[in-house]
Amino acid sequence: MADEPVTTELTESGDVGNGGRRAPSDLVVWLVLLLAAIGTAIVYPRLPERMIVHWDATGTPDSWAPKSVVAWINLGLAALMAVLGRLLPVLDPRRSNYQRFAGAYTLILQVAVLFLVGVHTLLLLVGLGIELAVDRIVPIGVGFSSIVVGNVLGHVRANYVVGIRTPWSLDDDEVWRRTHYVGARCFVLAGLMMVVGGLAGSPWSVVGALGGTVVAVLIPVVYSYWAWRRAQASR
Repeated sequence: MADEPVTTELTESGDVGNGGRRAPSDLVVWLVLLLAAIGTAIVYPRLPERMIVHWDATGTPDSWAPKSVVAWINLGLAALMAVLGRLLPVLDPRRSNYQRFAGAYTLILQVAVLFLVGVHTLLLLVGLGIELAVDRIVPIGVGFSSIVVGNVLGHVRANYVVGIRTPWSLDDDEVWRRTHYVGARCFVLAGLMMVVGGLAGSPWSVVGALGGTVVAVLIPVVYSYWAWRRAQASR
């Protein structure tokens, strides 16, 4: 694979490395969370006492839970992620690096939070009796999220919160850079596999999900070790 550097730096006024100051774009996330909470409260009385929380590979429901849990847990996790996403960088030993990829970090955090809100919305709609092709929607949603993250992953600099944090990438900034150059492309490819699989439906949605996971996880980790070994040998 090519080892070309990614030189473009993303910046925005919401520098998370400067005392944890919140980016203006965080307001969008909190507005979405607020609207989702209001909407959930409105439809809550109409939800069944037990709601579907999981489907098998063919889209058949196979797990249920009380609505008091299902209606709020993903929304709560999304809010917790939004808070921790701004708190943890302040505690990171490499917090000074966040100034170099503030825009990328904000986008990755937004994607993670909004994905959970999307899952929350999906569960509510199904609970309200709306028929949805969950076996298609979920892999497509994961796929698009992976594509978006992949497009900024190459800008992420060494830290302990986001990115491909292997022992080898954290040990060497150049290995980190090369790992994320490769990882960014793997995430995009994995996302495309998931989207195509989701559009095709079962069993291709499963093939796309499994194949995409291997591409996004295994290849960057193996490459990270290989790049580290090569760097050690050159010294």
